[in-house]
Amino acid sequence: MNDTIRVELLRLQEELRRRGLYRPATARILAEWVYHLTLTSALAGWWLFEPLGLRLAALLVSTLGMLGISTAAHTAAHGAALPWRRANAALAYLGYPFMLMVSAHYWRHKHNVVHHPNPNVIGIDADCDLMPFFAMNESEIASARPLRRFYYRRLQGWVFPLAVTLNGFNVQRVSWAYLLRRLRAEPGSPALWLDLGVLLAHVAVWIVLPCALVSVGDGLLLYFLRIALLGHAMFCAFAPAHFPAEAEFIDAAAADGDFVMRQTQTTVNFRTGRIGALACNGVEYQIEHHLFPGLCHVYYPAVAPVVRAFCETHGYPYRTVSWRDGILKSYAALFHPRPIVRMAAPSRPTVA
Repeated sequence: MNDTIRVELLRLQEELRRRGLYRPATARILAEWVYHLTLTSALAGWWLFEPLGLRLAALLVSTLGMLGISTAAHTAAHGAALPWRRANAALAYLGYPFMLMVSAHYWRHKHNVVHHPNPNVIGIDADCDLMPFFAMNESEIASARPLRRFYYRRLQGWVFPLAVTLNGFNVQRVSWAYLLRRLRAEPGSPALWLDLGVLLAHVAVWIVLPCALVSVGDGLLLYFLRIALLGHAMFCAFAPAHFPAEAEFIDAAAADGDFVMRQTQTTVNFRTGRIGALACNGVEYQIEHHLFPGLCHVYYPAVAPVVRAFCETHGYPYRTVSWRDGILKSYAALFHPRPIVRMAAPSRPTVA
């Protein structure tokens, strides 16, 4: 990123501060958490209702609440939900290790440290690396053996929904492995032990307790359905920003330099309705979020027109799709793997 654009981006950030878009939104954030937790509590309907239709409806409502918790915890993990560092950490621990059984340290490393500076950068961003089970780009297919290449080109798109069903469990597995590695390397870290303790609290509350209160079979079935449905819900919330073909894959060797282009070339926004916006908590404004990750999601609708104007003025891409199209295009990416490209240059000369 040249000095002119760096200065302009800093000016834009200061303009957002001047407009009050960095001020705390404490009451709104806490109200949203109450809303998400209330929806999640509908899970009790699995035991309270006898008709299967009502039980499934309760499970779906609970899944919507869990999706909201995951995206609200995403804001907290960036330190952008509340004005206090420890309060943000508490919400992140509540959302990830306790509600989802995903290590908070793993999430911060995977998402904040690796993904955010390098979205869709091949060889760095693990979010776009689904190998060896799924090939997202043509280079992965070209390097595969004939039988596997046939699978990637003809079959993987049909298998992928099953993988999404199981993805929540895989994320849990990988996050446990990451945390245990960190604990072996840093056995004296209180924060890592706290993370482990909250993960164990998840096991006690969401797995052991239901099995003890009802039956092992019913408790495990409910847990499987809960995480499987959440896997699909989280795919619908997070994939449309980086999986559609408009969000290009960039060669790591050509990803240095222009920070703004690296974010906007690899990212798209998507539109939601009111309920969708409550569930997504700003992940539908991924361009704004990637450029200003310290900004609370409450302000993204007000920030979006300013960021769009900035991108158009300086020649950076700014794409928005409907949520439906974003989800469909994300699944279509498995049927149509795309090339790895070099990072583009702005389409117009920058202005002072």
